[in-house]
Amino acid sequence: MQSLYDQKKKYSYRKIYTKIIIMNTLVFLPDTNKNAGIGHFYRCFQYSKFLNNKFKIIFLINNSFDKKILLKKKINYIFYQNYSSFKKKLYEFRNSIIFLDSYSDRRHKLISNNKYFNKTISVLDYKIKSSSNILIDHTFLRKKNYHKVLYKNQKIFAGHNYFPIKSKINEINKFNKNIILIDLGSVKNNLFINKCLKILNKLYNNCSIQIIIINKYYPRKNLNKFFFKNKIKLFKYHPNITDIYLKTFFSIGACGISLYEKCFFGIPTFAKSFAKNQDSNFKNFLKKNCILEIEDFFENNNKNKIFTMINKLKINLNKNFIILKNKNKISNMFNKI
Repeated sequence: MQSLYDQKKKYSYRKIYTKIIIMNTLVFLPDTNKNAGIGHFYRCFQYSKFLNNKFKIIFLINNSFDKKILLKKKINYIFYQNYSSFKKKLYEFRNSIIFLDSYSDRRHKLISNNKYFNKTISVLDYKIKSSSNILIDHTFLRKKNYHKVLYKNQKIFAGHNYFPIKSKINEINKFNKNIILIDLGSVKNNLFINKCLKILNKLYNNCSIQIIIINKYYPRKNLNKFFFKNKIKLFKYHPNITDIYLKTFFSIGACGISLYEKCFFGIPTFAKSFAKNQDSNFKNFLKKNCILEIEDFFENNNKNKIFTMINKLKINLNKNFIILKNKNKISNMFNKI
């Protein structure tokens, strides 16, 4: 029979071991409510790929999030029902590293004011007072001084070279580019999509082009209006978007997270800002000639003109968006945690 001293010693070791496990856990907190789209989740998923086996990784996910998306990703996740249950679940990971990707001020205050976390990381693309240990703002042309440093050891990583992009670099130029991608995610604007399809129907009806629409709200029955409906595929969400990017000739879309992905894949995009938080991206990408305005597409109903425009744009994309550079920057950043 073990002595009381041996029992206490064994319990002490178990307690210390448990604490070490928790401290080596990194918890991702992306916005995943029904109004958030999938951009925050997907961005966190991409960042998680850079961590390899350094941490035990867990995602806290709103129960309303599309379960099909999670089934396609090999991740550990825990569901929560509401903000109250979110806080309770989060408390279980005190002493862990917290990675927040959210537009919720309430969430930012929650992790900023909580002294029980081992370390906190926040992804930002707007001004907010955040006391997280690490701030990441991958906005194109963003400078570190955009954010105010609140204390001596707070670290800020700014600029598009901290956008999480992982790809087999050698594959990008291997595929035949035969897809035109209308990528609006959770933007509810059926009239805009119809307008794009009418022009594509006129220009590419006799070409071996595949039209892919990714949109949460566009009704499938609307495709019956177009003669080339057999060339159109509609998805609310595509689980293997990389496969689409590798074959995309050009894209029409918003100025959110997916715009960065398309630029790194060298995909010319006719873009439009559909939300206030996309205005900076639209302005900055346009300033460096890394996107085309959607009006350029609507007003130039000529295949040769479009071809000339997107070829010029590709030169700027190849100059500004280098996947290997991002890989090194983000790997070095996480190695310092």
